[in-house]
This record gives sequence, C-alpha cells and structure tokens, in this order.
Amino acid sequence: MYKKLFLALAGISLSAGCGGGSGTNAPVTTVYSGSTVQATVTTTNAKSLSEDAFFDSQLTFSVSVSKVTTEKNNHAALLRETAVILENSVSTIVGAPRSPAKAVAATAQNTSYGYSGSASYSITYDQKSGSFNGLVTFSQYAETSTSATLSGPVSFSGVYNQATGSFTSMNMSMSSLTGIDGGESFTLSGNMSTSTGGATETMAMSVVIADNVSGRTYWMKDFTFALTGGSLSVTGTYYNPDDGYVVISTVTPLAVTDFEATPTSGRLLFSGSNGTKARLTFTSSGSTVEADTIGNGTYVVVP
Repeated sequence: MYKKLFLALAGISLSAGCGGGSGTNAPVTTVYSGSTVQATVTTTNAKSLSEDAFFDSQLTFSVSVSKVTTEKNNHAALLRETAVILENSVSTIVGAPRSPAKAVAATAQNTSYGYSGSASYSITYDQKSGSFNGLVTFSQYAETSTSATLSGPVSFSGVYNQATGSFTSMNMSMSSLTGIDGGESFTLSGNMSTSTGGATETMAMSVVIADNVSGRTYWMKDFTFALTGGSLSVTGTYYNPDDGYVVISTVTPLAVTDFEATPTSGRLLFSGSNGTKARLTFTSSGSTVEADTIGNGTYVVVP
C-alpha cells in the first residue's frame, strides 16, 4: 500500500508536553549541504544520478532491481523500518472505536510493539469525521533484533476511513528522525502528503537524508508519484552532494502492482545541464542505465 512509503519518510514537529525529551531544546532541521548546480551527466556519474534518485525515493522497492551502493541499502533499511512501525502504530490507534475527538495516548514497549526501546504516542482522533493528528516519539526503538534503531519524534495528521480501514489522506513533516543500522547513522528531515482521487493515488514529498557518519546529504525535492492501477509516473528533482541535481520525468510509466513493487517495465529520464541525460529502463529481468553525455540524443549503456 502507498501509505507505507509515505509513512516511511514523514517529518517531525515537536508539541509541548509530548514525548520524553526536553521541551527546551527544539531539534535542528537537517538541511541539504551539497552541490546545488545542475549536474553534467557522464558515464561515471550516470548510475549515481539515476539509480540513487529512484531508489532513495522508492525506498521500499527491492534493492535487487539493480546494483546499488551499501550506503543506499542502509537508507532503504532505515526507511522501511520506519514505514512499518508508523503504519502499524497509527492504524492501531485510529482504527479502534472511540468517542469523537477523544485524545488517546499509549506507550509501546518492546513487549507489545518492538524488540527494544520505546515509542510514545499522543493522538487526537475525531471518530465521526475520521480526522486525526498526533505525535510519535521514538526512543532507541527497534522493531526486531535486526531492525534499525530509531530515535526522534514524528508528527502527523490526516483522515482515516474506519469503514475501509485505510487512510484517505495523510500529512507529515519531520526535522530529526534518526536511525542507526550497524555502524551507519542517518537523519531524515522533510515533509510528505498523500491523497486518493478516483483510481489515482498521489504522493508528494520533499526530504533530506543526512549520513551522520560522512556528513553527506541527499535531497529529494518536490517529488510527486501518481499511481493509477498498475501505472506509476514520477517527477521531481534529485540532488546528489557531489554532482548537483537532475530533473526527473517519466518517459514511459512504470508497470508496478503498487508503490512498493519492483517495476517490470517503464523508463525514467534524468536531465542534467547542457542537454546531458541519463535514463533508467526497467524490464522483467532488471534495469539498465544509459547516458547521453553530449546532449545529442545518443545514449550508451553504462556498465
């Protein structure tokens, strides 16, 4: 379901009296600190500017679709863990029958929700309208013995349909949700929103991922995903700290079963400066990256 990916990249906004941390020190929002020029696509950076852009945004997709770096695998692991935890938490809280506009608070310890650590919840839910808003604060929380450890708060609001047991819409924003996986540490900052209209599910997000070990940051700016049936279109701007940004467009919609599925066909284009481009093509057997390093429309396969 699309809500898993959305919940994965949520942002945070501390509320007074919520969570277990000090109320005097607000978290510092992670900002992008890399190159801000439009990238020139080369055969050397074509994969990092196309695969990174796709996999850092579609973080619940299988990393076996193509060859990706260890660093990005850790990004994906952190965000997948957060997705599952938040989806389960919010669904459990807002899905239970209760009086309209009644505030509900619950603390999840490892005996009920996780393997270790805790997650404190504060949520207000109007049962009649289905609208809700709240805060989840993680404290060294791990879902399983092999999960990334999460720390930090996440705020959220939206509309939940009890009849269908699904989210009609969701809005989230964050500034310092940190995950530790082995020797890797990442912090997520940004905001996301989702909505459903007819047969189309739409997700929009702007998120910065910071590698706390290397100090490098990656920015997925103004990304939009539109899923209609099994057809997914993607747009946005991806910032790589070394090379700068590329503008993403959909040449051929990706064939998927949902936001999490591995594409079996379709093509995305990543436009750099001076007409240079990279394109990422999916087939049932995997994916291929090609680069136009001159800007004349001629592409070569990048090994």
